[in-house]
Amino acid sequence: MKNENCAEKSDQICSRLAWIMLATGLLYGLKLITGWVTPDWQNTLQMIITIWGLVISLMIIWTLAPTFIKKIKFQTVEHPELQGYVTNILNRSLVISWGVTFVGMVMLHAIDTVLLSGSLSGAAFFDAMLALMTLSASVTFLYLTHSGYDQTQDEGWD
Repeated sequence: MKNENCAEKSDQICSRLAWIMLATGLLYGLKLITGWVTPDWQNTLQMIITIWGLVISLMIIWTLAPTFIKKIKFQTVEHPELQGYVTNILNRSLVISWGVTFVGMVMLHAIDTVLLSGSLSGAAFFDAMLALMTLSASVTFLYLTHSGYDQTQDEGWD
């Protein structure tokens, strides 16, 4: 089905990006637990992480390649004011995600300092934050699209 409406195309891309963020969050969650399992499971998880990373890469290419090809071929740029409903929801979920990530960062640092005596590695901290950020953004997006996010509530804040 050919669709020439910019807002609808933007909505399709944003929906796909939200699912990609969910997959990425799960990937970083797997990377995080890899350090705490037996060596047999570590090898299995490393194989799963590699395959899952390739799947995510293909999902990103599948989502963004048509837009890039169209822009290169026709030298057109979509107007940013032509944002659809889903695009607004994705932007809102990213705002919520940043707040959750900062709170999670402070809490994880406090837990690491008080309970773990600073033994959490930088790589584990990074994986935990990326997992939290992408999972919170995608879950918030899915919740807002399912619950029927009301755009009129934010109009007074512009």
